[in-house]
Amino acid sequence: MAGADFFAMKLRSIVTLIALVSLLVVACGRGEVSPGRWEAMSSDEKTLIVRALLGAETVAARKGGTNAKYSGTADDYVARIDAVYQRGDDRTVEGIWPELADPE
Repeated sequence: MAGADFFAMKLRSIVTLIALVSLLVVACGRGEVSPGRWEAMSSDEKTLIVRALLGAETVAARKGGTNAKYSGTADDYVARIDAVYQRGDDRTVEGIWPELADPE
């Protein structure tokens, strides 16, 4: 019985590890957001994308990698990105993002 319990515990540990690694890969995989994909997103999804971009900027600033400042709210940036796409821009969200920084 002890051997079976040990095997079951090891198996659960391996399955848990695989699940965590898979989750990490999915969470960290950052694809670019095309205009079509942006337009198809819900407001909540757009806000989540912008929050991720704001978080990445905060991390980069703390590491000394950027001087860009983003003082607006996520909703402000969503509206500004929407406005850029309404003017017919075909860049990705990541391509538009740097121009949304506060003026220096």
